[in-house]
Amino acid sequence: MRSPTLEQINDIRKTGFRPGVVGCLINNDKVLLFYKREYDQWTFPQGGINNGETGEQALVRNMRSEVGESLVKNFDPSAIIYTTLL
Repeated sequence: MRSPTLEQINDIRKTGFRPGVVGCLINNDKVLLFYKREYDQWTFPQGGINNGETGEQALVRNMRSEVGESLVKNFDPSAIIYTTLL
């Protein structure tokens, strides 16, 4: 897997957009989704990338925040299979 560099992430910021990450957690063929009542919408856990933070660091931080430490404690960032910058 090739991750975006900090320079590429900062280039996104310069265009006025906030770079972000989205996680798709799969365990025993089950996918974790969140229901956002405010929007009546199912989503994957997600969040922004802070200044100086890599995509992997942001993913782990956001997953801890949204799904809790107990689900993320054994998360292995090397298991990330795809990243992209849009």
